[in-house]
Amino acid sequence: MDKIEELIEEFGNAIVCNTMQYGSGQSQREIYKREDAANVARQALLDAYSRWIPISERLPEDENIVLATDGESVMEVKYYDGEVKGFYIGDICENFYPLHEWTHWMPKPEPPKIVNEPNLSEIAT
Repeated sequence: MDKIEELIEEFGNAIVCNTMQYGSGQSQREIYKREDAANVARQALLDAYSRWIPISERLPEDENIVLATDGESVMEVKYYDGEVKGFYIGDICENFYPLHEWTHWMPKPEPPKIVNEPNLSEIAT
């Protein structure tokens, strides 16, 4: 079980415990402690998921699109777990870069959710 799976399990357990204990005579203080533990676990999960992962620590799953860096620039790439492992840009094999050219990678973050699209004509004025 990797660190992310452990954190997800810890977060889930904290939420379940909090929910189960709410109606069983627990003080409000105990409930808040459980909620705090769930929030700590949640933040740890987010931190673990959004950090740069050294190539030497682990690699993404085959064909996953991730962000990768050589220590100077960041690129969106697709991981290839073939005879020669590495990242490539787009779907053209000419743009293949072997692992030794990279130092770290991380999952792509989700794009922001736009609740109300701004009226661009109002912004420009």
